[in-house]
Amino acid sequence: FTWRRSLQGGVLAFAALSLATMAFMTSRALGIGPGATLLSAGVLTPRDRIVIADFDNRTSDTTLAPTVTQLLRIDLAQSPSISVMEPSQVSQVLERMQRDRTTPITPDLAQEIAIREGSKAYLTGEILPAGSGFVIAVRLVSPANGDALLTLRQSASSPDNLIGAVDRLSSKLREEIGESLRSVRADPPLEQVTTSSLSALRLYAEAAQAADRTGYDRAITLLEQAVEQDSGFAMAWRRLGMYLRNSGPLNLAKGDSALRRAWVLRDRLTERERLFVEAGVAYLDGDHERAIAAYTSILKTQPNEPTALNNLGVEYDELGRSAEALEQFKKTIAAGGAPALVYGNAIEEASGSLGRTAEADSLLAVYRRDLPGASELPAFALGVAKDEQDFRAVDSIAQGMVRGSPAQRVVGHLALAMTAALQGRMHDASREHRNALRVQTRAQTGASESAMLAEVADIERNADYTSDPKALARRLERLWETNRAITAQRRPIQRRHRDFAALFARLGDVARARQLIDEHLRVVTEREYPTIGARIRGFTSVATVLTAEGKPTEAVARIREACSAMSGAFVVCDSLAFLEVAEAYDRAGQADSAIAAYRRFVELRARRWFAPTTVLDIVTPRIAPTWRRLGELLESKGEKKSAIEAYERFLDYWRNADPELQPTVRAVRERTNRLRRAIG
Repeated sequence: FTWRRSLQGGVLAFAALSLATMAFMTSRALGIGPGATLLSAGVLTPRDRIVIADFDNRTSDTTLAPTVTQLLRIDLAQSPSISVMEPSQVSQVLERMQRDRTTPITPDLAQEIAIREGSKAYLTGEILPAGSGFVIAVRLVSPANGDALLTLRQSASSPDNLIGAVDRLSSKLREEIGESLRSVRADPPLEQVTTSSLSALRLYAEAAQAADRTGYDRAITLLEQAVEQDSGFAMAWRRLGMYLRNSGPLNLAKGDSALRRAWVLRDRLTERERLFVEAGVAYLDGDHERAIAAYTSILKTQPNEPTALNNLGVEYDELGRSAEALEQFKKTIAAGGAPALVYGNAIEEASGSLGRTAEADSLLAVYRRDLPGASELPAFALGVAKDEQDFRAVDSIAQGMVRGSPAQRVVGHLALAMTAALQGRMHDASREHRNALRVQTRAQTGASESAMLAEVADIERNADYTSDPKALARRLERLWETNRAITAQRRPIQRRHRDFAALFARLGDVARARQLIDEHLRVVTEREYPTIGARIRGFTSVATVLTAEGKPTEAVARIREACSAMSGAFVVCDSLAFLEVAEAYDRAGQADSAIAAYRRFVELRARRWFAPTTVLDIVTPRIAPTWRRLGELLESKGEKKSAIEAYERFLDYWRNADPELQPTVRAVRERTNRLRRAIG
């Protein structure tokens, strides 16, 4: 032993270690030798989608398989190197395969799904008993030939060590696929971001399956039980909030509360989940730029993440950036595996917001090709026909829908009601609206509320044509008391003050209208409005009351103020507000401004004359009466040809109106003929 020899040996050993490390890293980078990964070897490419099969459980604890599957999904979803096919995407494939959405995803079925969707790998696994604990084994398999690309296993000494075992297994899996070690180790351990309660985790996993396979009701119940077990389970709060909001308008308040609870607990979320929660809370606060920033951050590392892609489009739409929204929805579809919702968003944006009916037709054809069995497909075909003003096609599609599922029947009956109301067939409209309410009673309303809504809709349809508005106002007063009792425990925004106020104003009961709109303004804050459209409707109700009070200038000013305060929302303002603006100008005697506003209303509203999924709002198109009033104003200004065109548009709509409305039709026809004779 000498110091010289010792130092020389140390240097040689360090050099050998460095060479070995360099050789390993070179092997890893080039995809050859012992350091090769699936990405470096070209077996997988970045962002390839992986299908996860249901784990095979060989233990006596039947809840372990869905729990482990869900934990692996949570962790693998964080990877910037691969993407995991979401359950909703898998369900869409099952529908195209004409299989039930509840079909278990066996390894054979996972292989078929992977082949259909062009996935280069699918993941299978099993849980085996081992003494008092168990072993989790996974295989990453090539769908082309069934060969195992990776085989890994991890043991857990007891169920209490389950989360740690899955965390180690998924980290090793991500490393072997080829994700950088820095990226793998940057994510917090699953124990920090999920829950310390195994029972809560099991409920969470079961809820994820239930939502996709049987609907939201069961899933919501399970998630509520999960957060009872662990009130700090951030991801359960997030998912509960989304399911509640997606389940219908009556659960919006509870959904918002759950999302805000998840935000408080955001330190226990994965980075991806935290950004989703931030975007959701920003949406609730009306801070759409902040939501856009959150979704953009997700897409930087996961450029094909379907939910982030779609929701970014929704945020653009909220800001009135319709062209950008449409491009975002199309990008989501092009990425592959988009759920039906995205196709619908793209079609509605192209047709309803941008008026690009030819592009909407093309998108509808893509929808039919990609998701031929989608239950929502007829509704969007109906929407395109509606935007093209093809009433014959609307009726044909709607007649088919009323023989379909409950959701389709609601949309079909509502579409028939709206086309009938457009054409002055108010009796048919009343019957079909009641049919829609009857179908939807079980889902969203009780029998008494359905009956009340049907009566209110009848009054709303007849408000412009009644010879006895005071009698209708008395009926409306009785219905308001019924509505007040029914909605007393709901959020202020859901108590219908604004709808009743506007209708009282139209019937001439200005004092009652003012009382209700003041009550609405006292209890409803900006945050109460779920969307910009809902907020605008609140202002249009105020404008209707102001106009009835003889304050048309103030009415117009209020709507302009509302629209200017919602930067980028002018398309929404136009489509929802301009009838009230036109009526205010008309009442003020400003004929030119009224004519321009009436024209703007019929141009936009003709494309948006019903909300196809709900019977809870009071909505009746008033396009035909608008054309008649437009004709009267044009005639008074001596613009005879333009007046004739407006009257003819009215007659096109009301040619087959109810017998009691035919005197109005005859009067307009006589005026049209008189103007033609005058022109010569």
